[in-house]
Amino acid sequence: MTEPNSSTPAASVPTWRVRLLDRIQNLAADHSRVLRQGYEGSEGGGEASVLAWRTQLQLLAISREEVVTQARAVGISRIDVDDAVFLGEQGFRAPVDSVQPGDRVREMMIDGVVNDTWQLQHMAAIHVVRDQQLLSDAHYFEDPQVLAQYERNMAAL
Repeated sequence: MTEPNSSTPAASVPTWRVRLLDRIQNLAADHSRVLRQGYEGSEGGGEASVLAWRTQLQLLAISREEVVTQARAVGISRIDVDDAVFLGEQGFRAPVDSVQPGDRVREMMIDGVVNDTWQLQHMAAIHVVRDQQLLSDAHYFEDPQVLAQYERNMAAL
């Protein structure tokens, strides 16, 4: 059986976008594999085995949803995301690139920059929403101490 190649990037598609889709596909494949394997029942394990299995499934699902949210936020189409999830659920993992050692370090750095950019974008969005709420809820902050506490809480985010 041949593995579909869902992530053959065109020359114009940035590698980091392809890697996001690969992560989505691999997380979906891992979730599907763990789900199919079921929990390992052992003598005396009982409910603990089931809870550990369910926790692993939940962690994989949450991780996938975080990456899906990130992919959608940076403009990756819903169709591409859905295709990656579908292929993963069918058990197909994204192909592993044979990158040179120097390229691997470069890719890790790009992934780090992408994640930092993602966090900065969301921090900026939270800041804008907060400022809009402050303007629309000015009557709520008539007490300067309440406003100061609110500002400290938002700065802590």
